[in-house]
Amino acid sequence: MKKAFSEYSNPVSTWIFLLFPSIFSIYYRLHYGDIWQTDNLLFSVFWIATISETLLLGYIWAVFCLKVRIDESGISFRYLSWSFQSVHYDWSQIKSATIIEFDLKKDFSGWPVRSSPEYGKGYITSRKKGLLLELMNGEKMMMSVLDTEKALIALQSYAPRPQIA
Repeated sequence: MKKAFSEYSNPVSTWIFLLFPSIFSIYYRLHYGDIWQTDNLLFSVFWIATISETLLLGYIWAVFCLKVRIDESGISFRYLSWSFQSVHYDWSQIKSATIIEFDLKKDFSGWPVRSSPEYGKGYITSRKKGLLLELMNGEKMMMSVLDTEKALIALQSYAPRPQIA
């Protein structure tokens, strides 16, 4: 039985949610003493800042999410920060689908959506590997994929000409 591949990936690591409160509490402790004195005004400011930062980073984490799906109908992806609609390519529109290894800084100069002369438009959320699509009209695009083994299995099941680089 053929299995569809679906993956969510995000450039913002979850550990970043803990970064601001940790730095603030270390800074405060070094300069002002114990932060856990509840009669202190900065204690209230700390909690307001922590909650605001967590909500803001949660929103950013949700917005910069790349969803990639490979199934019998083709390849779909959605990158919420740029478009709230999914983009779908039928297998008849895809010339080749390749799992590639790339260098984030050299090939795309960062993330989230960048262009590369070699790989075309890139939807980048991770540093190492991705799915390179070459369409029949000559357009190229690359999407970050975290679980390349499962993506390759899905490509071998559905794609007419899957490749691995």
